[in-house]
Amino acid sequence: MDQLTLKHFQHLFSQATQPSVEPETSPTIGDLLLPGGTLTTPGALNVYADGVVARLTEALGETFEAIWWVCGDDDFFQFAKYYIQTHPSSTYNLSNYGEEFPDVLDRMAPFPDLPFLGDLARYEWLFKFLFHTKPHESVSPDSLQSLSEDATIRFHFGSAMRLFTSPYAVYDLWKLRGTEHDGKPPTEWDHSQSLVLYKKDKQIFIREVSDAEYGILLALQQNATLEGALTSAVDAHPSFDQQRIADLFQMMFHTGIIHHIEIEP
Repeated sequence: MDQLTLKHFQHLFSQATQPSVEPETSPTIGDLLLPGGTLTTPGALNVYADGVVARLTEALGETFEAIWWVCGDDDFFQFAKYYIQTHPSSTYNLSNYGEEFPDVLDRMAPFPDLPFLGDLARYEWLFKFLFHTKPHESVSPDSLQSLSEDATIRFHFGSAMRLFTSPYAVYDLWKLRGTEHDGKPPTEWDHSQSLVLYKKDKQIFIREVSDAEYGILLALQQNATLEGALTSAVDAHPSFDQQRIADLFQMMFHTGIIHHIEIEP
């Protein structure tokens, strides 16, 4: 047998302690370990495997706190166990674990009367992402005064800003996480919500926006010109008047979500 490197040993050990992962056949980790005390090699590996499951479950619980709150301990632990078995961790950073958990909840659809679970989990994953994102530099509010009406303008948002929309009021649900409930979420969730999430001064802020405002922000994010985004929004929402457009501009500059303004003469 070729000399075993540390990296190969770590790979074999990781395989042996990951739930539902078939280990490589040659060499096996059992050939390389000497269990202590009265433990057998499988018994020793089970100790580590149980620890892996516990740590991954804890990581999922920290990220998807509102899902845990909605579902309760028993169901959440069952969902976490299934996810861990079907999606082994491939990273040393546990905070990166769980990206596909929302999609798994959608496929499982464990509670037909609670169809929002996947979107709620996506919101929580997005919040976690922003929590670990560095704040970006923002343009000055004075920049708005210097914009020419004849120029072609594009707004480029910073890396610490994200848009989120759902047919369910997941933000209202998320705000209530940790409160007591009798098995049903204590809020009206069966209506849509569109949100702007951004990080500023090391804090994460969430702002609910209207359908017209969300449409403009999304179009700008997708590199539409300012004129094109506003025209499309007014066509789709005739009541979106000049005052509401001015309010939206004020919000964009006040929150600091604009990182760069591209101006073409």
